[in-house]
Order: sequence, then C-alpha cells, then structure tokens
Amino acid sequence: MSDQTPDPWAPPVHPTPWIAPAGQAPWSPPGPPPRKRRTRVLVAGAVALAVAVAGTGVVLLGRELASGLEDLERESGSGRGGAAGSSASIGEVRAGDCFNVPGGRLEGPTPRVFTVACAEPHDAEVTAVLDEPRRPYPGKDVLDERSGDRCWQAQDRYAMDAWALPAYAQSHYFAPSREGWRAGDRRTVCVIATTGTEHRGSVRQPEERFTPDQRAFLGPVNRVEFVLADQPEPEPEQAPAAYRDWARRVDGALAVEERALGGLTGRSELRRAAAAQLEAVRESRRAWALAARAKGTTAFEEQWDAGLSALSVEAERGLRRELGLSDRVPEWLQEFEDGRGGSEGGSGGGSGGGPGGGPGDGPARESA
Repeated sequence: MSDQTPDPWAPPVHPTPWIAPAGQAPWSPPGPPPRKRRTRVLVAGAVALAVAVAGTGVVLLGRELASGLEDLERESGSGRGGAAGSSASIGEVRAGDCFNVPGGRLEGPTPRVFTVACAEPHDAEVTAVLDEPRRPYPGKDVLDERSGDRCWQAQDRYAMDAWALPAYAQSHYFAPSREGWRAGDRRTVCVIATTGTEHRGSVRQPEERFTPDQRAFLGPVNRVEFVLADQPEPEPEQAPAAYRDWARRVDGALAVEERALGGLTGRSELRRAAAAQLEAVRESRRAWALAARAKGTTAFEEQWDAGLSALSVEAERGLRRELGLSDRVPEWLQEFEDGRGGSEGGSGGGSGGGPGGGPGDGPARESA
C-alpha cells in the first residue's frame, strides 16, 4: 500500500470483530486482559424488529420502533456532505453497498438506511450479508458471539490487509432480534462503520487485488490474529482447560503461518525479511506449545507472555514493506513495539477487527 493509504482502523472491529436492544447503548464485550494483541470490540447494532415482506410492502413489528420510525419519516435522506441516498431496509442491503443512517447512529434499531455511491461520504459499507440457519432462535448471547466471529472473518475476506484500513473505521453488525427471528428474518449484516469522519471511497480490498505472495502472507496472519483474540472469557485459573485448548489453537494457526513463511524465504527478494518473521513465529510457537501443556496458572501465563512477546512487530513491518503492503502499525499492536523486535518509529493507525470486533480494535480490530 502507498503512503497515501489512510491509517488503519481502530477491528472491522475481527469483525469485530457485537446487538443492543432498542434505546440502549451498543453492546461490547468485557474488557480484555492486557496481553491481547487485537481486541474484539465489535459494535453491534440491534435490528430490534421483525421484518416480513408481503408483496411490495415491508411490515415492521414491535411497538418499540414506533418513535424511531416517526423520526425516520422526518429525515430527508441526506447524509454526510449532503449526499442524497435511496431509502432501503437494512435487510435489503448487499455486500459492497455503502449507506448513511439518520444522525449517523448505527447503534440501536435501524429499520431504514439511505444507500449512496461509495464515492460519496457515507457512514458504513457492507462487508457481508450472512444467512442464519433455519433453527429455533439461539439466544442473544449465542447469536452475538456467532455474528462477531463470522463478521470478523468476512471482514478479513473483504478488506484483506487490516493494517491498511482507516484508523477511524469500526466493525459493526446487525443481527435479527428474537421478534425478527420468529418472523423469518435470518440475515446478519456485517459492516465497516466510518461514522467518525466524512469518509469517501470503498475500503474493499478483494483477494484478487493482491499478489500470490501477499495472499500467502495475509491469510495466515489474519487467522493468527483472529485466534489470538478468541481468548476464553474467564480468567486462566477459572478455566485452565479452556486456556490450554486456546493455546493449542494459537499454536496451530502459527504453524500455518510458519509453512507460508517457509515458502516466502525461497524468494530471493523476500528471504531476509521472511526469515526474520519466520524466526519470530517459531519462537512464539515454542511458547504456545508449552502453554498448552502447562501445569498451573503461573506456568501458563509465563508462556502466554513469552508467546506474545516473540511476535515481533518490527519483523512483520519489515516483511510487509518488502511485500508492498501497508506497514503502518495499528493501534492494537503499538503496545508491543517496545518489546523484542519493537519498532523505533513509523506511524501508527488502528485496525479493527475484526472480529472480528473487532469484527473491530478493532475489529475493533475495533473488530465492530
């Protein structure tokens, strides 16, 4: 990416990396322990309505939406920068659509949006529309977690280089409410929100935009960050088995990156930078493998710290630079710059993430 690329976002928000009931503030997960590299702060928007399409009409169920709909009827449809939009239900948008929302508020019920060309100022861009299974409503907590994970991963496919995303971007999603689920709504809408500034242009970075070498690096690296952020909720002493299983999954994700880096070391122009990243990954793997077999919380946490410390931000920056990718360190990695292999300079941005939220830390990432 060129130096003109906007700063990476603050998680997507993996995504998000994530649904707030009408009238309440957006939900976010509990604050993560400081060891996390990327946090899953996916901002979730509640579609607290049931949407049923009958003929050409859209029926909105739920008395809690009455006042919101009245407000929407008073909106002109103009968005940031005066961009006019076409009114649409949140359930009608598709991946790649950009839209504005009344007042730039994505949290809470959003029954209608105004789609605009992505070249115009906009509040959000749709990264994916995911179908939920035709099963009984799983409950808010389960749906939140699943939406966050799936939107984070969808965001990494939509915008493959998380470091290149704007610092103000967040992962966000809209998932069916219980009422909507009962009425047949099975669509989760994943978006990258850019409400913090007057954003123009698409953030999409499709896989085909990248070279084979870039894809070989980004795919495994994104997976490692996703698994690292998928840390168990309780403290290690409360769920030692869950943490050991998590350590095994981190080790497995790093093993995939190790194989990819081994291939890149065969390229003369990448050999030195890829070898530096490979050494860091191997050292980290040794620590995570020990963590997976640790007997006791203290031993586990020592290896947890060692595994994270070994992942050199400066080594990754160097390889990114050689690959022609963004090398602006996102906010969720800046705290690691002063450790082994840390950076002595360079600008930082945020990446969400996703995610997933991140989606966002993006995300969100703020993986919103």
